[in-house]
Amino acid sequence: MQRLSRPLLIAAALAAPSLAHADRRALTHTYEYMTSPEGQTEVELYTTQTRSTWADGAPESYELQLELEHGITERWDVSLYHVFTQASGDAATASPFQLSEVKLRSRYRFAERGELPVDVVAYGELIKQFGASAYEGEAKAILGRDFGLLTIAVNLIGEVGFGAEVD
Repeated sequence: MQRLSRPLLIAAALAAPSLAHADRRALTHTYEYMTSPEGQTEVELYTTQTRSTWADGAPESYELQLELEHGITERWDVSLYHVFTQASGDAATASPFQLSEVKLRSRYRFAERGELPVDVVAYGELIKQFGASAYEGEAKAILGRDFGLLTIAVNLIGEVGFGAEVD
């Protein structure tokens, strides 16, 4: 039994990377004209580490986001984000690794790419911060246009905070 299970485990480990795919986005901070394909689920991890200066002992902050995105239809997707944070520093600024917020996001494409003079995606997001009675809503109009190999993408963003403890 042990002789058979070892080759199966090795074969499974070698086959798993062939199932993974890279993100379809070309831009990192601007949403492009796209949604997830119907029936496909994507898992993304984002990590960010920052510090105010390069001096030794300067406080650092760390953020980890886990995103689960699913295509409801060919034009509509929904995502759930879990955001974890941690900070180093003195007693006033340090924090343990903790769940800091949850985000629910949805996008809708109005037409196929190139069918309209400007490609438009509606984007909505609701954010719940933990440890505070604070919420945030965000709406975006994602506009795009292809000119041969050149893509121009613009995100128009509106945000609103609400709740008892809004910063």
